[in-house]
Amino acid sequence: MSIQALENDTLEQKCNACEHIRCFKYKDIQSASDDEHTGIIVLPACVKCGAIEYLIPTTIYDEPHPTIGSYGHRHQIMVDVLHERLVKKKQLKRIKRIAKAPNKKEIAKYFPGKTLRLQEDIMEEHDE
Repeated sequence: MSIQALENDTLEQKCNACEHIRCFKYKDIQSASDDEHTGIIVLPACVKCGAIEYLIPTTIYDEPHPTIGSYGHRHQIMVDVLHERLVKKKQLKRIKRIAKAPNKKEIAKYFPGKTLRLQEDIMEEHDE
């Protein structure tokens, strides 16, 4: 599964198992553990096939993505932005080992406009 788009309070996701595309509100997203100290994000199960996606935000110990500007790099930015938004909404706790999401200028390099939307056909690299 992958995040296709992030809006102010909704997320669009495509299931890798069945390719069903769905939208849901941030309030439906939860932490991977009861104590909310893991930083892992659990998306609701796919309504078609039941698959569940776990999203792992970047930690302060992670190396930079090996292919800047790639689909995978941009997806990781979206995961980090989603994590930051969930922390601001108090759905997740801030954890020291989780890196902060990129700033607005950095995000704008890879996502023009207000909506963060992944497009698989755009695979060009960007300079840092």
